[in-house]
Amino acid sequence: MGQGRLDEAQDVLVVADSSFEQMSSSSHRAAAWVALGDVAARRGDDREAARLYRRAAETLQDFTQFAPPAIAARAMRMYSRLRIADRTAPPFNLVISNVP
Repeated sequence: MGQGRLDEAQDVLVVADSSFEQMSSSSHRAAAWVALGDVAARRGDDREAARLYRRAAETLQDFTQFAPPAIAARAMRMYSRLRIADRTAPPFNLVISNVP
């Protein structure tokens, strides 16, 4: 993009987004959308840039809400399944939440 080859940059980023979609990598897709937003902004298409930035932000926000509980749940299932409790103390024994 720094050399003004916006069409080439956009083509590469679209291919990257497609690859990240196949890998189910939300954070990488969000990075591709931010870069595509930068391309759109350089072209003067502020509406498209804002749409891509918003899409990236929403994806990352959704990811942060999902990932920690899912990872903790999987870790505890593995902890139980492998009977690690017989050999060591649990990694945590209290969950603190801000849900009323």
